[in-house]
Amino acid sequence: MMVKTINKYILILIILVLSRPAFGQTVPTIGQPQVQIGSLLQHLGYPENTWPAIEKDVNVLLTQIDFPKLKKEAALIKSDPLKLKDFVTKLGGLIEQGGYTQSHPPHPLIKLLTSSLVNDDISQVIFSSPISFWQKVDSKKALVACTAISQLGSIVLDMLDINVKVAYSPAHVFNCVPLDGKQVLIVDFSNQIFKIVDLNQYYYVLGSKTMLLKDKYHISPARVREINGQLLSELHSDTLEEILNFMYLYIYISDDYATTPGILMNFANIYSRKGNNDQAITDSNKAIEIDPENADAYRERASVYGNKGDLDRAIADYNKAIELFPDFADAFHDRGNIYTAKGEFDKAIFDFNQAIIIDPNYAEAFRDRGIVHDNKGELDQAISDYNKAIEIDPYYSEAYQSRAEAYFSKQEYDKSKEDVHKVEDFGDEVNQDLLDKLKKVSDSKNSFFLPILIGAPIILLLVFKFF
Repeated sequence: MMVKTINKYILILIILVLSRPAFGQTVPTIGQPQVQIGSLLQHLGYPENTWPAIEKDVNVLLTQIDFPKLKKEAALIKSDPLKLKDFVTKLGGLIEQGGYTQSHPPHPLIKLLTSSLVNDDISQVIFSSPISFWQKVDSKKALVACTAISQLGSIVLDMLDINVKVAYSPAHVFNCVPLDGKQVLIVDFSNQIFKIVDLNQYYYVLGSKTMLLKDKYHISPARVREINGQLLSELHSDTLEEILNFMYLYIYISDDYATTPGILMNFANIYSRKGNNDQAITDSNKAIEIDPENADAYRERASVYGNKGDLDRAIADYNKAIELFPDFADAFHDRGNIYTAKGEFDKAIFDFNQAIIIDPNYAEAFRDRGIVHDNKGELDQAISDYNKAIEIDPYYSEAYQSRAEAYFSKQEYDKSKEDVHKVEDFGDEVNQDLLDKLKKVSDSKNSFFLPILIGAPIILLLVFKFF
């Protein structure tokens, strides 16, 4: 009797195992029929061997947020912009409560959505790079921050049958939902920002995909720095104009929901810092293959070519980035630096001028234009540009360093020393060559005045003695 009972249970177990669908097939999930996460991951470019681990963690999230209930709710409200905004705001809160937006440490699923796209231990690549500790920390945060969180947002929103896209802005990636007309719903899970924006009102629309914030909505650089230092909870009390300046100065809206190109661009940046430029170019190529109209991807690859010393290819990629986004201030600025490296100073100045016209508060463009004037021997113009860079950003250590060197060239040694002290006050290193030259000048002055200081009392004694 016991044997028959055991055999019965074994038979039931075998039937259950054989009836379980293979991974990647349509799988019923948490009561919500027919969800195929595998097809989403395939579209996003994840290798098939990584799907089971990601699917497992995604299903945990879907259970936490009560996905079947959200799916029904989404079907009722997605055609109403205001209700949709409230819905994604609630969804964002649920994702945040689950710990998926935290960066210290990042949630395991967020790490998976990054690490599954690369063969290396990317954390080890970062921390073995010849960069400062804080640069390493920033690189690691950037890697698992907005790109991977937005990738998760894309997965969930697509499963909710919401027309989600991925968007790029300076050093940021986020989700968005195109609405009727030229309105877009910004869905920024990493910063918990959910705003309906009228693109025609706030942006110059440069083609169908790229937008640049209109000049009249720009705020002062000082205010941008204040916003940058705020907590997320404080950010939500800022005006729409302030938020757009902080995170969304320009926007490129992709045709797709995959943030994979953004993750690959982060990889490229990390490998380039490590000195592995070939791998950086490989990752940039993949990003461009996935999204060939992404100006940021061409800019990233151009930067790697610049690091390799392949200046002509760098210029070609910057040209392509500018072709795709004619008001791409960063691409003009970076191309200007390449022209400076080539000794083509007039072209460099032209590019820095263009960057400044597009963004009059572009401190780096003023500083780098100053360097070109410096190289041309136009010291007064150089100092004027350094002054402007410092006016825009009073904490711009490199601008003080450059101005110190220009003052030294003009033999205004006291002003040069003042700027050197400023750099040291920021805790940054000063060019050792400049320090050596200033010391030499100081020693030379001392050698001139020391005999006078020693001899003056003797001369006075002699005068009093004989007269």
